Amino acid sequence: MRYTSLFSNEVAEPPLDPLTESFRQASIPWSSSQRIKRTLVSIVLPLLLFAATVTFRAVGLKTFGAQWDERTVRAIAANIWNGDLRNNWKYAQVPDPYRVDCYNYSSYLYVDALAAGPNGKYPVKRERMLSMVLGSLAVLLFYLVALHFFGQKIAIAAFAIMAIFPLLVQDAHYARPEAFVTFLTGVVFLLLIPLLSSARPLRYLATSSLCCGVLIACKISFIPFALIPFVGMLAAQKRFRVQSFGIWVAFTIAGTFAGVPDAFFHPAAFIRGVRMVTGQYAGDYPVHSVMGSEYCFPLLWRYFWQTLGPLCFLCAAGMLVLLVRRRMLYFGLFAVPVLFYIGVFSLERAFFERNLSQVAPLIAILCGLGIDWLMSGLPGRLRSAAFAVTLSAALIQPAVISYKLVFIGMRVPIKDRARTYEQALTEREQAPIVYPARELFVPGNVDEVAAVAQDRPEDIIVPTHDYNDPYTRRVFHELQRVTGAREVGHFASLFPDFSPNTILAYHCPAIRYVRLPGPSFYHLDGVRLASWKQVSEVLRTSHMKVFSWVRNGVYPDVKIPTNRDEFFGSYTNGGDANRGTFEMGPFETRPDTFLGIPFITGPVTTSLSVTVLDHATHRPLAQFKNPPVVSSYSIWAVELPSGASSQVDVLAEDDGASWGQWLSIGLPVRLLKPSGSS
Repeated sequence: MRYTSLFSNEVAEPPLDPLTESFRQASIPWSSSQRIKRTLVSIVLPLLLFAATVTFRAVGLKTFGAQWDERTVRAIAANIWNGDLRNNWKYAQVPDPYRVDCYNYSSYLYVDALAAGPNGKYPVKRERMLSMVLGSLAVLLFYLVALHFFGQKIAIAAFAIMAIFPLLVQDAHYARPEAFVTFLTGVVFLLLIPLLSSARPLRYLATSSLCCGVLIACKISFIPFALIPFVGMLAAQKRFRVQSFGIWVAFTIAGTFAGVPDAFFHPAAFIRGVRMVTGQYAGDYPVHSVMGSEYCFPLLWRYFWQTLGPLCFLCAAGMLVLLVRRRMLYFGLFAVPVLFYIGVFSLERAFFERNLSQVAPLIAILCGLGIDWLMSGLPGRLRSAAFAVTLSAALIQPAVISYKLVFIGMRVPIKDRARTYEQALTEREQAPIVYPARELFVPGNVDEVAAVAQDRPEDIIVPTHDYNDPYTRRVFHELQRVTGAREVGHFASLFPDFSPNTILAYHCPAIRYVRLPGPSFYHLDGVRLASWKQVSEVLRTSHMKVFSWVRNGVYPDVKIPTNRDEFFGSYTNGGDANRGTFEMGPFETRPDTFLGIPFITGPVTTSLSVTVLDHATHRPLAQFKNPPVVSSYSIWAVELPSGASSQVDVLAEDDGASWGQWLSIGLPVRLLKPSGSS
């Protein structure tokens, strides 16, 4: 096969593999300065770059907590050592929403289980070490690919970019499959070298197709990627051959079977899993979606511009030079996968940059091509100097981001980074900060944050994460409107100008500090609740009708409020199948206060109700059926009608025998009305 030089119209001899080329160059009589330069470029510089690659991927592996998806991987991989080789999420100890038919990551999970071992003391750390090793080796593989196809200068540039590429650096720190698939992608591209040049290419076609099948078994989005060996086969043989096509199909299927065998025995379950995964990306996914848009393209292009900067233009220049020079095979192998996957995932509704990990090394190679092309009109020595200066300048932005992420964001938890700031904040505000930090990107978070202050005797400061996204801003304003909370502090992210991405979500969010007022009312599922701080008096009565309820009849782990009077509940004898009613009264009410009914529920509240009755007529004055689920004693704030009598009774009913279906109430209390109420 004859190759055409990329930047001229000359027909060149086929390039040798890097090792053979180094031996050939060693036999040429070089001057001492040329030998030094050659040694520096061929050996020392790649070694330094590989050391930088490993350093950026090794630092911080053990210093941040496990992500939820790492715990999911750990749970499924643990099943393998228990004899369950199906890798179906449905049979693993994962959170309920994910305990469905799903085979995502299957081939990676087998490798992950081997890395963790059957009884590993620190399995997540060992799994992260696997990602670090594979992520580093992937960079080395793509360096060899670039060295063969484009020469040493472009290969060195690609190596330097991959070493500090924020996406690749981040992937190598997680017990997730991204470093694994990037490594296998590197193997597929490395096998293109003998596939395109060997006299017996079928063995390389079979091996690379097998790797593509393993990739498909890990992530279904790799199905189009399996065309890479097929394109290489067509380029090598110059025509379509049935035998080669059969080998490509057979070994791709074999690799898929090796990575996810249970899918072949239960195809319906596999298809349901694929629909579940694709459905996740099709729906609104705060904070990783664009509010009000069906596409995540704005988040995608902002991410690459914010992490790579000028390298984005250099990548485009690399694609352009392949088109201008009519190197269509190279364009198909190196540029088309980048364009395809960026196009596909920009049309999804949810953006996760890790879905583009497999094309990140190709972006680095195209950047090297772009720099070389832009400098091609300069004379020899000036061209090399300009190449080095341009590359160095383009590396500054991603290098700074990767450094801050790894050496600060991953090594020092944000709570520790903010400690000095928080000490000054508490001294200034004279209010305590209550951890853990809360999220504010879905409407339900308002009630969760408001409830934090429920049993506190003073104003408190609640830290909330801010991902620089419209979802958080919207819910934050709603929190201020509903609770009267005000922002009293802001601890900036390491990357304050970033749009939402997993760097912010996992390691570097900003923190907004919200001061929640002491005496407060708030709403939960449409029911107005009051803080215990609003209680002015406990009401008394000597008349109680108890049917199947018992004093302090609640789940054993529930904490009874201290310094409170009696509580009655339908949970008894170690079970919650009790049914019946509990009535007490009369109680004297006053128009200048609300009536408060302390209550707590089990996890199921259907067939439960609390009713306030007019003592004289037994007419219902207020009622809530199927009360909101609360895990600690809360107070239902009741504003009685203006025509009600001054005496009321309270009736509680439990008409359900399901698991977790119980209710407890206490003696009513008087509640101070908020300022401004009549």
